[in-house]
Amino acid sequence: MKKISILSITLLVFIIMSFPVSSKIKDVKVKPGGMSTYSSILVGKLSFDKTQWKDLGYKSQEEWSQAIDTTEMAFQDSVKKELSKKTVTFVKNTVNAELEITFSETKFDRGYGFGVGPWGAITTTMTVKEIKTGNVLFQGVLNARKNNEFSIDKQLQKTAEGIARDLPDILKK
Repeated sequence: MKKISILSITLLVFIIMSFPVSSKIKDVKVKPGGMSTYSSILVGKLSFDKTQWKDLGYKSQEEWSQAIDTTEMAFQDSVKKELSKKTVTFVKNTVNAELEITFSETKFDRGYGFGVGPWGAITTTMTVKEIKTGNVLFQGVLNARKNNEFSIDKQLQKTAEGIARDLPDILKK
């Protein structure tokens, strides 16, 4: 009986650890509309809080900055993959872009929950603006959460990839 219990618990842990990143969009201030017709997009950085390093257990601000840079690269790779049918730029070059996506108030939180283990979550405000007119087509708070990931760096990367996965759904509205 003891072997079955240990086996059951081990199996449950492996199942829970394989859960994907969950994400949701809330507090939409401007409803999306007609963004699927745009073919070139300028995407900004996630803009993490540079002072958050101590709260998250990093040894130095340099270590936190390195984690942010690695996360931004993973985010950009995911955006390119998710928006592969669009021309995506990550440098401030508005000459060729039709839409600009910016992120502000980006915060990373982490904790531990019974049944979900260690978790990490990114919350950011995303704004989609038409460059030519300056019209805001979408603004909302995006939240992505990754459960059962023990490495904070992996939590950062996986949740940033979750934000990138939301972009196609937002832009096709």
